[in-house]
Amino acid sequence: MCFPWLFPLGQGDPTNPARPIQVPEVRAFEHLIRYKDGRFARDPFFVFWALNRLQRHQANNNASYYVNIQEGSGLSNMTVDELAAMARDQPNKLQKHITKVLARMRGTDAYWRREGEKLMALFVDAGPPTFFITLTSADDQWPELHQLIAGSNMTSNTAAQRRSNVINNPHLADEYFYHRATTFIQHFFHDTLQAKWHWWRVEWQARGSIHLHGCLRLEHAPELTDLSSIALLGRIAQIELLYRTQLPWTEEFQKTQELPSQQQWEVWRLEQPRMDVLDMEALEQLISDGQAAESTITAFADKFTTAIHPQPPAAHSSTPSAKPHPSSIPYDPTMSDEQRIADLVACMPEHISETHQVLIRILSEAKQSPQKQSHRRRSNSTHIM
Repeated sequence: MCFPWLFPLGQGDPTNPARPIQVPEVRAFEHLIRYKDGRFARDPFFVFWALNRLQRHQANNNASYYVNIQEGSGLSNMTVDELAAMARDQPNKLQKHITKVLARMRGTDAYWRREGEKLMALFVDAGPPTFFITLTSADDQWPELHQLIAGSNMTSNTAAQRRSNVINNPHLADEYFYHRATTFIQHFFHDTLQAKWHWWRVEWQARGSIHLHGCLRLEHAPELTDLSSIALLGRIAQIELLYRTQLPWTEEFQKTQELPSQQQWEVWRLEQPRMDVLDMEALEQLISDGQAAESTITAFADKFTTAIHPQPPAAHSSTPSAKPHPSSIPYDPTMSDEQRIADLVACMPEHISETHQVLIRILSEAKQSPQKQSHRRRSNSTHIM
């Protein structure tokens, strides 16, 4: 018993072999983490000790051993009996040819290497992803989460109290996010958008807040990878056409058209795909195909995304709004979806690009004065840069 302050009566130790009914340690630890008074989940040592114990057992039970019997190792022509005799009589000689692999132990390099290979195989077999997604946890805002944590003891809903709830109950915050994220993925991406497959993994920020990264493919999505290749060829063909018809390129023309220098293009045009060997008709066909591919891509993107603020603020301001964060307000069925989206977008910070010092948040053209518009193109529809 190494945690007397958690087991003051010396009872309930999940590692005690003398227990009349043996419970798998992973199930026992899950029970203790969810114990009603929360003392196991809040203890700064117990959760790490439990994780370490489980991982050591997994390493012992799930490890695989591979013996290098390639040519030159001296083992390629040996029988099983001969290998067994070497392991008994000359263990040091055999040991240097043995590799331990923990591919079935979550979190190890071998595990993630195997998962990466499985994901690439999924891309080949079922098609590449349509979207990459990131879901973050508003764990210090969600009223349902804090009602779950505090229950009938919830006496205040201040920011300090919400932070304290998350700090003292990280397991509940993570489990609530997991349930909310998986439910969202199922109902929105699969049931509504008809996703063919999805893949995701979770990570934790330095402060301990959970978030999810993933990708998915829609059942009826266009082949965006192929279309992107066609669009790229069309762009390259456009530059080649300019090279043949607009020489010499002036510095002003180069910057206006966002072109490489004439010297750079004279080198690149001889690389793959070769543009110098095509006649004008072939170039024009590539340009036409590329423009059609771009139109398909942008039309598809405009079905799911928008860069228009539904209710843009009157002026840019870095001062946070005095109103409650929209995520901290309980769901109100009388509020329109557009209003909820507008409130969420309005509370997002305006990020500044260090390179161009332009606002990343895209606001409606009609709501901006010419002085506040950036030098980048504004558009009500998606365009490929």
